[in-house]
Amino acid sequence: MPNAQKLPTEDVILDEKNDMLKRVLLKSTELIEATIDGVNFEKIADIIIEISGARYVAFNIFDEDSLDFTTVALAGLPDKLKKATMYLGFDVVNKKWKHDPVRAKKIGDNVITPFNSLHELTGTVISESISSIIEKTFNLGLVFVVQIIKNNKSLGDFTLIFSRGETIINNDLVTLFANQIGLYIERLRTAEALEESKEKYRGLSEATFEAIFLSEKGICIEQNLSAEKMFGYTSAEALGRYGTDWIVPEDRDLVMQKMLSNAQEPYEAKALRKDGRTFPCMLHGKMMFYKGRDVRVTSLRDISEQKKQKTPPNKPAKTTKHFLTPLTNFFLC
Repeated sequence: MPNAQKLPTEDVILDEKNDMLKRVLLKSTELIEATIDGVNFEKIADIIIEISGARYVAFNIFDEDSLDFTTVALAGLPDKLKKATMYLGFDVVNKKWKHDPVRAKKIGDNVITPFNSLHELTGTVISESISSIIEKTFNLGLVFVVQIIKNNKSLGDFTLIFSRGETIINNDLVTLFANQIGLYIERLRTAEALEESKEKYRGLSEATFEAIFLSEKGICIEQNLSAEKMFGYTSAEALGRYGTDWIVPEDRDLVMQKMLSNAQEPYEAKALRKDGRTFPCMLHGKMMFYKGRDVRVTSLRDISEQKKQKTPPNKPAKTTKHFLTPLTNFFLC
């Protein structure tokens, strides 16, 4: 008589789960440490299939308002997915979906929400007839929505679709992976916002006639093109110099004190060009968060012409307001 098939022991099951946990942590760590250029949403979808046992998965990312969302990846059997696309009449990947209050209400604050069928999930978004055709063609059963949440805000979700008679496995690892992907999405958004801010800074800083300097603890870390033209120092020469190098010796203590105390009121000093020429200037500085650190941004404007007009000393407020252009205010407000 042949031996009956042995069921896995608790120790074997535990070892398998530990191995899966290690793979989840390793893969999610690799994703979190990846650069923006290395974004691979398909790989994320493949991983959640391996963990959950789903037949197909749609990876969705919400807009900033956590209402509308976009399907950024699909995973499963490629041939079947192509056939499903034919039935739907559109490509699901990169499809933007409008907020569905019925869907949102069903999911609520749950991390994992079960649905008995695809139609129960999609409601009126996909017609019942199309949903039924897809369910029968691919022998679909239960559907689970796994929310990706960070700081009580929905960043996205995984829509897990199972074959009939099958259900989700490794709920705890699925939840763990979703949390890790939440960190990943948050990091992507932070990096994208920083890059956008950097581009805006670069464009506007080159458009102003005022010299713009970024400094950290009194040391220059960046300057705009106007500063280079105004003083004669290239960006390479400016990097690492004390901010006071652009000021005549007799005014350096004043300027250094303003920089280190994070003073925000405009003030006057005498500027010093690389070739030794000097000119009166108006300085205005403020702290800002740039490239992941707190730096001081300082606007410097040549006020030689205003000085020639001999503006009365008892009207500094009007003069100061005149010098601060809208472009400067972008950096200092």
